[in-house]
Amino acid sequence: MQALKFSLRYQLNDADVSFVKNPVPPFNKHWEWDISIFGGAENVIYSGDDVDIITKYQGLYFPVYGINNTFSRSISYKSKIGAGFSIGYNGALNAQLAVENGQLDEVDLPFGDHITLSVYPSYELVVDRLSIILQPGFYLYRKKTTDLSPAFYQRIGVKYHFRKDYFAGVSLRAYQYHVSDFIEWNIGRRIKW
Repeated sequence: MQALKFSLRYQLNDADVSFVKNPVPPFNKHWEWDISIFGGAENVIYSGDDVDIITKYQGLYFPVYGINNTFSRSISYKSKIGAGFSIGYNGALNAQLAVENGQLDEVDLPFGDHITLSVYPSYELVVDRLSIILQPGFYLYRKKTTDLSPAFYQRIGVKYHFRKDYFAGVSLRAYQYHVSDFIEWNIGRRIKW
């Protein structure tokens, strides 16, 4: 499949101009399974007053990583719709910071306190090898604390298909449509049938 191209040509003599028309092959709907791993980091700002102001607002960075699975159906050459689920580890979730010798340090918590499980509908706009994805998601599982972000989040991103069925991309995960949570860098594989 090729991208749409336009050109303008002016000829000074009266020669006939001929156009070569390439027929568009019929569209075949198909299913896809995109599985990808993602990674990133989330910053947690310290809320106490027992460190200097620079240290307080620099906070600490915590790892975020996981697996996204999206099942979609191509409905045209340019659009895919579907649904998916994500299993992740967010080190900033339930993070506790302590101060030791004027420096921030994280308090070790059990691995399970940082696990998330979410589901999302998915829309993908396809332009040749590049895709724009929109995925509003809902957390099904996170350990409850008093300062959790909302259970409804939004993911918007781009991915680029290289080779035949592999892709790499970047997505912004946000909530309340304007507060960024973290950036996901991902790489994955597409399986068609």
